[in-house]
Amino acid sequence: MPSVVAAPRGLPASSSLRAVSVARSSSRRHTRTACSSDDNLAGFMEKISKDTEKYKRATASNVTTSAPPGATVPPSQPAFRTARFGFVENAEVWNTRLGIIGFFSLLIVEGIANKPLLTLMGIEVGNGIDIGF
Repeated sequence: MPSVVAAPRGLPASSSLRAVSVARSSSRRHTRTACSSDDNLAGFMEKISKDTEKYKRATASNVTTSAPPGATVPPSQPAFRTARFGFVENAEVWNTRLGIIGFFSLLIVEGIANKPLLTLMGIEVGNGIDIGF
């Protein structure tokens, strides 16, 4: 049986904006299960593990690579040295570290000199822009 809630203050009772709520039967109330959170977590982790294995099997390459007809396979693969500079794996790590060191060095220099960096470089700051108005 639906029950009607009174209209909010300032709205007439005949307004179409009044809230209508439906009372649900007591037999359909939400009840909590007796499972502990550890059981739920274990089930969740097991599902993730199964899904991961299913994804790996689906994306695995079943095709073997071989040389095309008439071509020969090289007898050995070239041995490349690991690059230390340029586009390497940890370039972003070093870029971040050096950026943080530079930022805090700037703060220390400005704190000791009690002047902004541009003033220390000889550029006049703080007087606004003189555009002739």
